[in-house]
Amino acid sequence: MTPKTASIPVTKNLTATTEDGQGHTFTFTLEAEGGAPMPAATADAEREIGYAAGATGEKTATFGEISYSAVGTYTYTITEDTTDYNEETGWTVSEPIEVTVRVTDNGDGSLSAAVSSGTITNAYATTPTTAVIPVTKNLTATTEDGKGHTFTFTLARKSTNAPMPAATADAEREIGYAAG
Repeated sequence: MTPKTASIPVTKNLTATTEDGQGHTFTFTLEAEGGAPMPAATADAEREIGYAAGATGEKTATFGEISYSAVGTYTYTITEDTTDYNEETGWTVSEPIEVTVRVTDNGDGSLSAAVSSGTITNAYATTPTTAVIPVTKNLTATTEDGKGHTFTFTLARKSTNAPMPAATADAEREIGYAAG
């Protein structure tokens, strides 16, 4: 029987990314299960998919060709290297995907190979945070009228998308000084 070659694709779907002006490269490894054949060159069992800064969407890379000489179902696992792209750094992490290659006899001395693969989907998201904005008043002199003084400070938005305190009252603070 004439061997059949097939290539296994890996599809990456990046749905959200960082806004730091940096591109990102994701690395995938193909592993055979149960003695399934692998690409002839070891380097062909690893692929990278790169995204330019700010880019998202689906991209596909193909592992090196694999030669099949017998009828059967061959199983592989595609794993993404998450060393730099993990939950601790703001990225969602997908499970490895299982790939099957079904090799069938065409009845004429040739083989056919049908590959079923999957998609690894990731996104980047920031974790919301809060900030306390302090106000300090340094009063160096006062009147001698025997009255205390109160100064009111209002937090105002300078840019249209700047978040503000949830309650309007939280945007104002007073600092009071006793007489003298």
